[in-house]
Formats: sequence, structure tokens, C-alpha cells
Amino acid sequence: MKNLALIASLLGACTTTSSISVDNQSDFTITELYLTDVSSSSWGPNLVSNNQLLPGETVRIDTSCGTYDAMLVDETGVTCELNSLDLCLDNALWVIRNDTCTTFREAAAQRKAAQTDSQPTK
Repeated sequence: MKNLALIASLLGACTTTSSISVDNQSDFTITELYLTDVSSSSWGPNLVSNNQLLPGETVRIDTSCGTYDAMLVDETGVTCELNSLDLCLDNALWVIRNDTCTTFREAAAQRKAAQTDSQPTK
């Protein structure tokens, strides 16, 4: 009976609502953030409130405990897709950085190179 109670408790934990804080520590303004169950073939609604998540800002999202795919889009249209994110930790923190995905890392490098090229030389 103890094992049945434990299993029921674990199953109940996997269907509860969790809250995740998404902290944008990248150089990019995130204009779109989508989460979808890994088995879904379409993205849900844009979860970024006020249509942007500026660098240094955090947004709190309520989700059901599960494994999700995520899509982030920055202000220039660069898209970052992440697969199989485990969002089952209550009050978890997800930090987005320039190296969160390859496309953001490459865009950050291009921006840095462009800034270096535009600086006057001595």
C-alpha cells in the first residue's frame, strides 16, 4: 500500500501546475516565446507579455508539469528552437543567454564583430 500511495503522489505531482521564471540574460530582446508539449505539432500562444522581454527582464509563466519544446524569437527575427525542456520544477528559473542556442550565439558574434568594425581606429 505504501508503494501505491507513493506512485499516486508522484503521478499527481506530474499533473500539477508549475511556475517558471524566464530570465533574459542575453543581449537580445525576446519578442516571442512559445512552449508546446513535445508531442504537439503546433506552437501555443506567444507567452511574452507586453510583446517583449528585454535583456535583464524576467517573465513568470504558469505551465503544467511536463516536457516541452520552446521557440524564442528576438527583435530581428532570429529564431531559437529548444527541444525537450523539463519544466517540472515548481518555481524554477530558466535563464536565457547568448549561448542558449546556436542561432543566438552566432547572432551575438555577428553583432560583436559589427560593433568592432564600426569603431574608429587610432
